[in-house]
Amino acid sequence: MKKLITPFKCKKNLHLISIGIKKSCLILCLLITTTIVGFAQTKKLGSVDDFKNQLSYSKTQRGAEPQIQTSDAAYPAVLNKSYKVDHVETLVGNIKGIIGSHFMFTIIDGKLEGILLIPALEKAYRFYTDVNGMVQVEVTDIHSLICTGFSTYPESSSSRTDAVQAVPPATSSIYHLQSLAGATAVAYLDFDGEVSTTTYWNGGNTIDAQPGNFTETDITNIFNLVSEDYRAFKLNITTDLAVFNAAPVNKRMRCIFTPTNTAAPGSGGVAYLKSFSWNNDTPCWVFNSGAKGAGEAASHELGHTFGLSHDGRTTPAENYYSGAGIWAPIMGVGYSKSLVQWSKGEYPNANKTEDDVAIISNATNGFGYKTDEDGGTPATAKALAIGATGAVTAAQNYGIITIRTDVDVYSFTTSGGAVTLTATPAPTYADLDIILTLTNASGTVVSTANPTAAASGSQSGTNPLTGLAATISTTLTAGTYYLQVDGTGQGDLTTGYSDYASIGEYRISGTVPVSTTNQPPVVSITAPANGGNFTAPANITISANATDDGSVAKVDFYNGTTLLGSDATSPYSFTWTNVAAGSYTINAIATDNLGSVSTTANVAVTVSNVNQAPVVTITSPANNASFVAPASITINASATDDGSVAKVDFYNGTTLLGSDTTSPYSFTWTNVAAGNYTIRTIAIDNLGLASAAASVAVIVTNTSTPPIVAITSPANNATFTAPASISITATASDDGTVTKVEFYNGAIFLGSDTTNPYTFTWTNVTAGTYTINAKATDNSGNSSIAAVTVTVITPPATVVTVYKDCNYSTTGYAIPLGVENYTLTQLRALGVVNDDISSLRVQSGYEIVLYRDDNFLGNALIVRSDVSCLVSNNFNDAASSARVRLSTAAAAAESQTKSISAFPNPADQWITISLNNTEQTIVTLTIIDSYGNAAGSIHASDGQQINVSHLPTGIYSLRAIDGQDLLITKIIVR
Repeated sequence: MKKLITPFKCKKNLHLISIGIKKSCLILCLLITTTIVGFAQTKKLGSVDDFKNQLSYSKTQRGAEPQIQTSDAAYPAVLNKSYKVDHVETLVGNIKGIIGSHFMFTIIDGKLEGILLIPALEKAYRFYTDVNGMVQVEVTDIHSLICTGFSTYPESSSSRTDAVQAVPPATSSIYHLQSLAGATAVAYLDFDGEVSTTTYWNGGNTIDAQPGNFTETDITNIFNLVSEDYRAFKLNITTDLAVFNAAPVNKRMRCIFTPTNTAAPGSGGVAYLKSFSWNNDTPCWVFNSGAKGAGEAASHELGHTFGLSHDGRTTPAENYYSGAGIWAPIMGVGYSKSLVQWSKGEYPNANKTEDDVAIISNATNGFGYKTDEDGGTPATAKALAIGATGAVTAAQNYGIITIRTDVDVYSFTTSGGAVTLTATPAPTYADLDIILTLTNASGTVVSTANPTAAASGSQSGTNPLTGLAATISTTLTAGTYYLQVDGTGQGDLTTGYSDYASIGEYRISGTVPVSTTNQPPVVSITAPANGGNFTAPANITISANATDDGSVAKVDFYNGTTLLGSDATSPYSFTWTNVAAGSYTINAIATDNLGSVSTTANVAVTVSNVNQAPVVTITSPANNASFVAPASITINASATDDGSVAKVDFYNGTTLLGSDTTSPYSFTWTNVAAGNYTIRTIAIDNLGLASAAASVAVIVTNTSTPPIVAITSPANNATFTAPASISITATASDDGTVTKVEFYNGAIFLGSDTTNPYTFTWTNVTAGTYTINAKATDNSGNSSIAAVTVTVITPPATVVTVYKDCNYSTTGYAIPLGVENYTLTQLRALGVVNDDISSLRVQSGYEIVLYRDDNFLGNALIVRSDVSCLVSNNFNDAASSARVRLSTAAAAAESQTKSISAFPNPADQWITISLNNTEQTIVTLTIIDSYGNAAGSIHASDGQQINVSHLPTGIYSLRAIDGQDLLITKIIVR
């Protein structure tokens, strides 16, 4: 019987607590070694947009893997959910390959806050935006957010077996248990399976939690254990879903019992710290089996939701204290102990001294302690209910010790004789160790009882202890006496426990000799009728008739065992106000002037909610928004309900477009033709009640305006020298969007670009005159063309003559050179002896670059006119290689087309270097990571292969020094 838990808006400053994350350290270390890059503690993370872009495949450069950078590492991230409700944007996901990891970020008004939790590495980080709008991160002690190393409950012979138990049917009364019916605050124990889509668990992914595999006996025992732990508070522990749904969202907590441990694999349970008051129904989880293991984990996890941390020790260093003797703290680990109580760290070497019961009852949680039903002094003592024969019955004498200082005092009058009174704590999983004190009317102590508590055999049963109850047996003279009930500790704090959390319910039974002449009063409830129905918030007036052979001292009115009020005068009545939805049992107890009591028959009443229609609004698009055909219109809606929203339907007029069952509710209407449309939404709640949002008008128009395109480079009538490399750049704009710009040589397609600025490089262009066309196309298919004419000329055969001797002497050799690059071998083949060049003639418009070393290396001299003797240039007989090329504008054009690239990109193992129009065949190449650190430097040439498999995954810059130019490109290593 699974139910759906839907997500709500995210909160800030999250604190996560879990039980029992198991680690596979070796596998994780290997994973992290190959995927995580380290950073300095002072590394800043950039702006909020920079941080968001790192989480998105569509925003990272060249398809780099999304990641989260922290102060000491970068983790590969998986963004599972990203949505925006009102002005709050939420990002939820996990770290790739690390089980149990989780991150959640909220962005409100441009400011980011959130956490990253990695239990397997025992790491936690807090992210926030500083006053300059930059995202900062700090390491947080994970033990203050999430517990690690806590084992699951060890199965024993008393636990249920691994065999699958039949889930109790939905009609079973086991699903209607309540510890404090009518209380505003509710903790719901959910045993029958859930489908959880809340963003706070599993990185935002859905959890299909299976039923808890508990018998009705198991569920009863778990309910009793948890109820007793929280008996002192105005908190209703229940198994009734209707009671949970009727409670305010910020005053209720769902605890899911399931073997599906997706939320915290390998653990006994998990919960977020202080999540009870979050106002968004984030559940906590219990994965343990067996009544003892599941019950202790439930009280522990619920304690976290109320703001409690773990109880451990500093020596030895441990996060969970397992106690001593028969005692253990609830927020430690109490699987093996029979008396498991709240704590304030009074035991030796405690690592926490927080006051558990004070935190649970604080204003943030908003429910506090139960009202003390009994007086604490003889003057305010409650009359002990004694039957006509002197019988003191447990059903009529019930009380609760709520805090350490609470003492309940009962008065009774006896005719004298043997008196026996026993105060017994809860029959299963008791928290209260009782001490009884009996005094006479003058305050003298007559008798006390404080037996030693001890366990016989296993401590994992429902009631393994003796000595928690206390009995006074004594002989009294006639008179009035006072019985004090108090909680007590035992022994020292090393092997025992204090009276700090010796709290909980008790019942008094026994015998007191009384006069046989007094008759108990006769009492009955006259209103409301049994089976009566009311509407929440209800005002129920309870009326009773009471008579006695003496006089009626008072009539007490109860909801179950909870005292509602009293009336000492006839007609006896009490008005119970603001009663929440639920089922209640009302009774009345009349007490006469001699202390005899009688109880009415129970009267059952039911209080039901009035279903309210859901509230739905369209948040986008805005009314009268305009789109261009064929349009894609995303419709977003918000919807709330006093129960839950089952779905939101999206309409074009009366035509259903689609539905969404999870918040935030949205639908994308695609390929919408031109026209006027009315968008409507209808929300339907869990009881079938529907309501519609105000409609929104949208307009979809065609566009016939072609884009505007211009070629910005090259200029019209520009001249190049063959073989030319012509870089074409164009700009384009449109009233819609420009989808592409295509480049043509006349009608011959050269290439295209889809992003502005639009560019294409046309290489190896032969001599001739060309018309270059740039064709821009918009999203409606309209296009326009811009054109320029360029000329590519053939260089002359000889543009430079080099001479062996100065002054252009023909005594030696005179060798003509065309536009080309000449190595020492090539120069020698033309007749140059060694590097003997002493003078040269250069044709106007050209230049020669002389290099001292072969292969265009070493110092260089650029010559653009005749030089009669290179002695004056300190370059006589020194040229071992040379480049002959166009001068001035040609050289500038060449410089503009210098480039370096690498392929494949992205790369896994090897990259190949491509150098274009560089002055040198060998360049100095440096690899720089994304944080400015040099990963290596080598000499590289065109076509050279470089192994990058040793580099961590990331984005790198390749920087090549080519003469006076710095060439840069980027690669992705994956």
